[in-house]
Amino acid sequence: MEASDKIISASLSTLTLAKNSIGTALNYTEQVIFLDNGDSLKTRIHGTETMLDRTVQVCEELEASQ
Repeated sequence: MEASDKIISASLSTLTLAKNSIGTALNYTEQVIFLDNGDSLKTRIHGTETMLDRTVQVCEELEASQ
């Protein structure tokens, strides 16, 4: 992630979806490094929550269209 042309954090994320006996299991792993105090865990958590909410929305839209 960058702000004002300065890299403030970097992350590696993996999201997997797998069918199970009650539906679908989602597993999310993120490794993050914060550089020069430019980003915070609170900001990162908010972004991750937003991304996961959108992922659920897309999955629900796909299911409804089938």
